[in-house]
Amino acid sequence: MTPEIFVDGIRRHVLEENMRMYREIFSETERSDATDEYWKQTLELYDQLSEAQRDKLLDIMRQVLCDTLANTLSILDGSIYAVGDVKLRLFVDGNEAPLNGGLADIFLTYEEERTK
Repeated sequence: MTPEIFVDGIRRHVLEENMRMYREIFSETERSDATDEYWKQTLELYDQLSEAQRDKLLDIMRQVLCDTLANTLSILDGSIYAVGDVKLRLFVDGNEAPLNGGLADIFLTYEEERTK
């Protein structure tokens, strides 16, 4: 596995799948079926927004996920130290070279290319 494949898998699973799920929840959830107080309030807010505002809210949610993923990958890369200055090394079985070291850069490059 290459760092690019690893990052693409994380990006697709965490970012794209979660955004698909949020869009589905907002558009398809029967409001009377919502039981969680957080989701009731979120759905109520969403329903009060115009279509353009809904799109903007989803854009903001995507950006929050991107920032979170970039920070998490930066921790794995060792460019941000979450706990002390512990140097992490991420390996895949059978590979001698670590995957990490540029994961956040790869992710951010994918996102920059997506918005062009």
